[in-house]
Amino acid sequence: MDEIRLVVSDLDGCLLGEGSRLPAQFPEALTAMQNRQVIFAAASGRSMPGVASVFGNLWEKMIMITDNGACLWRGRERLWADTIPRSEWYPVVTRARAIPGTVVIACGYSEAYIEHPETMDERTVRELRKYYPAWESANLDEMMGDMVKIAVMYLGDIEHVVYPVLRELETDILSVRVTAPTWMDIFDPRVSNGTGLARVHELLSVRPEETVVFGDYLNDRPMAEHAAKSFAPSNAHPQVQRAFSEVIGPNTEDSVVRKILSLMVSQGEC
Repeated sequence: MDEIRLVVSDLDGCLLGEGSRLPAQFPEALTAMQNRQVIFAAASGRSMPGVASVFGNLWEKMIMITDNGACLWRGRERLWADTIPRSEWYPVVTRARAIPGTVVIACGYSEAYIEHPETMDERTVRELRKYYPAWESANLDEMMGDMVKIAVMYLGDIEHVVYPVLRELETDILSVRVTAPTWMDIFDPRVSNGTGLARVHELLSVRPEETVVFGDYLNDRPMAEHAAKSFAPSNAHPQVQRAFSEVIGPNTEDSVVRKILSLMVSQGEC
């Protein structure tokens, strides 16, 4: 591959350790990238506030591909966003409501709207805050505007309990995807972490040959098509391990940040 100019990493189950912990060496890795004029981008199904909350005061120095590619940020600046109309997202809400145990989140650019949050138990709130640090209570029946996506949380086997029900609602402009063991996103099928990465390439004049990516779950798979090298932690979904070019250690051992530091050492000082 060419000299690295862009490093992109998913967060949960990948860059982050247990309990969504940012590795202690990440600031060192970010400094090493900046010293070599390498751009770092975080790619996630989280909203922008959910991504920013992970990095303390470092997030304003980064690119963020949020909502599984539906939004692109440079610090506080929103560079691009895609939305779906109410005529498409509202039927998802009504169908998801009928499945016991689901939590439905209507996602704006950086806002999250939830019905009856006061009824959620502590475990649900804890999982929700990882992705959406703040939200507004709302009646989704009364919301008329477009949304970036609809997210569905289910603290169980979402891939086999919830996905088969909601995938029946897929259309030419609505995609239903499992994005984590307890999460699904419903959004424009033309959008993915891969298309978000392609847009980063376009806006920052970086080529795929100058890009490396890290990912662990199905929503990360498209990024491999836009990078010279792709790394999956050993805890990654089997399909991701097969699609990516190399498997590294697990996220619980800070394997992603260790690999980034190794790549920067190999690249040398500029």
